[in-house]
Amino acid sequence: MLKDAGGAPRGCLVMNTASEFGQSEAEIARDIAQSIGRFRDILQAAVERAQREGDIAPERDARTLASYLVSSMSGLKIQAKAGADAQTLKGIIAVVLGSLA
Repeated sequence: MLKDAGGAPRGCLVMNTASEFGQSEAEIARDIAQSIGRFRDILQAAVERAQREGDIAPERDARTLASYLVSSMSGLKIQAKAGADAQTLKGIIAVVLGSLA
């Protein structure tokens, strides 16, 4: 994660914009939705591959799992920006990954 001049995590431009401006302007909201959608599509492809390889149960909805991962990653970025330590973040990641199986 990129850090500012003081060493604090800067986060993700898309997620920072989403949390700051959200639905305040239609054009920004559309751009945010498209960016998050592309990110979700990449994660969905990864989930589908894991399902084909037997790492994730095939009956699980790949799109929902991808959306869950986007949401979880966004929450992790906020936790990091708020000062969560590495051990806490690793614990959260373990729970997220464990929930996919």
